[in-house]
Amino acid sequence: SRVASSNIQMSRFDGKVWTMDAKITIMGEWDPEETRGYNNFNAFERDDQGNCCDANGKFPGEGNYKDPKRPDTNWESMTRDRE
Repeated sequence: SRVASSNIQMSRFDGKVWTMDAKITIMGEWDPEETRGYNNFNAFERDDQGNCCDANGKFPGEGNYKDPKRPDTNWESMTRDRE
């Protein structure tokens, strides 16, 4: 039997929790003069619908978009983050 393989390289954050630290890391390495890629994009950019991108820089409706894994949160941690 044949097994299909893919040569598509995804972001190093693909499949991991898409945390604020991960977004800041991607943003710090972003070079807007270079071609947008899986590790070269503005992690805080929003599409025209207001959606955030995933860990690969893709937006809902684009090919290869994956719903990001988000960190667990609760009221206490959200309040602490705001301080």
